[in-house]
Amino acid sequence: MKRNNGLLALCLGLTLSLWGCAGQTTETGQPDRAQFEPQSMETAGSTQPEPASPASPVQEEPRPTLEMEPQYWVGEQQIAYTLTIPEGQKAQVVLAPQLELQTDAQGWQPVPCAGGFCGNPDALEGRYEDALLAEWYPDLCAGNYRLSFQVWMGEDSWPDGPSQTVSAQFQLTDKE
Repeated sequence: MKRNNGLLALCLGLTLSLWGCAGQTTETGQPDRAQFEPQSMETAGSTQPEPASPASPVQEEPRPTLEMEPQYWVGEQQIAYTLTIPEGQKAQVVLAPQLELQTDAQGWQPVPCAGGFCGNPDALEGRYEDALLAEWYPDLCAGNYRLSFQVWMGEDSWPDGPSQTVSAQFQLTDKE
């Protein structure tokens, strides 16, 4: 009996929903345009939220950031950087720097590195401050550079979870 009552209630609900969705016509036999125009919560009597308007910004998840000074001298021994993981989040970061030089002809080109990195991620939270050693990159010259790291958000996200590249650009100059 309870099962029949449940099926009856389901059928009745579907019937009422379909009946409520059926188009109504005006006296001229044309569809009532008012049913297709947006209505506010008060006039629609609906409990569903209104879609976001194009003017309202969409909130994105906080992302990790890489910060550096905008300019360094070619003769400096270290190029400092700060990798920041959003507050309350954990990440897996492969601390193998990917350094690229911007060229006119070929865009961003990898800069050969004399250092070796294991390629396994480190668990990070908050801020991580370190520096590239100039001795790792014997071919450094004046120009525009981009430093990047691979980041997996979440405590156990590496290696199968989606990764993101976090980058910062800086300039090496001949002038001190």
